[in-house]
Amino acid sequence: MKNDMKINKEQECYETETGTPTLTVVQSNGERMIPWHGFLSGWYEGSRIEVLFQGWALVIEGERLEALWEKLQLQDVRVLRESKTAPTNEFEGRISRLLLAVPSAD
Repeated sequence: MKNDMKINKEQECYETETGTPTLTVVQSNGERMIPWHGFLSGWYEGSRIEVLFQGWALVIEGERLEALWEKLQLQDVRVLRESKTAPTNEFEGRISRLLLAVPSAD
């Protein structure tokens, strides 16, 4: 089976794949996979993006997030991670912080 995944090589803080069924959030303590079918809404303003899923709230903070916002609108973002380096050019986006609210086990 041929792997047709198209990973965004321009942004080290996220990867994309057309039609991906899940969004994986990589954090220092592990990875959380969230199905896109639970998507409810999103909000983008300046250096902050908020994405709401059924039972989950994801906050993305960073610089130049416009390209990421466009990919999120298409639900084509497969992986998100905090940037490890400074942007290499004035157009490159950077994620400085990822906050994921995990539902309580109560």
